[in-house]
Amino acid sequence: MSKICFLILSCKDADHARMESIVQNQLSKVGYRAFFESSYNEPLLARYMDKSIACSISDSALYDNCEMLLLPDQCWINGKTNDTSFLYRMKALGKALSEIEKYTETMELYMGESGTDPEDFDEMIISTIDFPERANDLFNNTGFPSLHFVFFR
Repeated sequence: MSKICFLILSCKDADHARMESIVQNQLSKVGYRAFFESSYNEPLLARYMDKSIACSISDSALYDNCEMLLLPDQCWINGKTNDTSFLYRMKALGKALSEIEKYTETMELYMGESGTDPEDFDEMIISTIDFPERANDLFNNTGFPSLHFVFFR
């Protein structure tokens, strides 16, 4: 089953185009990309329609997926392996999230299996500072859970 990584935001001002640009810029600085017109039809997105900015975080500028981003360490996919540890990838994502958070009122991140019902995501309230280590611990010690991170300042 495919992995998903969705960022959900409500911004401090009503300029969604500006917020999308900030998100794209911060993610690109750490090697990721945001797809605001996601091809995923995820049950969890229905609750955010027309209220928030939602994007799929991808590890590729060409494809709207996060397979390499969320792979365990030293795992192969499509004939290649991820060169960086899961912790390193989460630190890069955390760095981008801490910058994006400066422009938001609320910020949430869903990571898990595609098609998971919203109620089946384990919710965690966390800071962007603690996110990389906590995500690494959870994914390495419990397999690949579907997690809903709610960030606080």
